Amino acid sequence: MADATGRLVYQVIRSRRMTTADAWKVDSVLTISASQRNVLELRNNTRRVELVFPITEGKQWDSNAFNTLSLEDLDPDALANRNYEVLNRSYINVGQSFSIASNGKTYSYPNTVTTLNDLSNARTGVNAYYYTVLRNVYAQGVGPIYRARRRYIYCQTGNCTPNPAYIYLGQSRSEVLVDSSK
Repeated sequence: MADATGRLVYQVIRSRRMTTADAWKVDSVLTISASQRNVLELRNNTRRVELVFPITEGKQWDSNAFNTLSLEDLDPDALANRNYEVLNRSYINVGQSFSIASNGKTYSYPNTVTTLNDLSNARTGVNAYYYTVLRNVYAQGVGPIYRARRRYIYCQTGNCTPNPAYIYLGQSRSEVLVDSSK
């Protein structure tokens, strides 16, 4: 289908199952659109720039270029600042192989690219209070094969001395593609 601008859009229905014997159940729905310049993803009414072309090692872009989402919006205990923030992403390990183990099985892909948030940014890297890593791995001819999201707050701002050994609030989630129709 096409969106209002005429850009081709793919609807992705993500399904999950606990074991290969279980029936698939719809987990979420998102849309993906690709052009010669980028790949956009619309998930939970938020448009993000997932990839930009051409893919080259170290290339950076702003994932929030088409939305006004702030990193503060992702943090439930954050204070009132709701201004737009640049969320720089970059390519690493372009053309490298990637292997990941899940449930006792190893999945290997010979040609991948990894996207990672800019860890030098004080709001998204390691600093006194926050640690956030957003990492996606894409395999040639397959698509997304691994996603890791880590968001930790080391203590309530102003109420303690930050200690990375103690996580006040946070979440960690990893997703591994273990089966597809390809």
